[in-house]
Amino acid sequence: MNFDLKRFYKIAFWISLLGLLAIITGFGFAQTEFSQNLLDGFYFFVLAIGLISTFARYIQKFRLIRRKVFLFDLISVLFTLWIYYLYLFVGVPFKTDLMLDNPIWVELAVLLTFIREFKDQLKRCIIQLRFLY
Repeated sequence: MNFDLKRFYKIAFWISLLGLLAIITGFGFAQTEFSQNLLDGFYFFVLAIGLISTFARYIQKFRLIRRKVFLFDLISVLFTLWIYYLYLFVGVPFKTDLMLDNPIWVELAVLLTFIREFKDQLKRCIIQLRFLY
């Protein structure tokens, strides 16, 4: 099985962009319980794809750890894993932690995922433009 990581990174970018658009369209509107559960599920899907993408990027090129962006990636990954931990293992999602009682923290993690994926796609575009000139 030949897995194309460049294609996966593009898919991860577009999924994170859809997550960002879901956040933007969801602001300021009252959601039914079903639609809010649907959005939350999609947010966690975006976060899972972002985690897989980040781990794959560092496994593929271990030397990326020496770059300045590693700190941002580390903080955003730890934040995302913390949200997953609270949601999956604490039991009642976000009701025991006052800081995560507000769903804005999940949306912030989705925003961080988008920034991480956008940064990677922007870097790839710049590299391709350098080869053209």
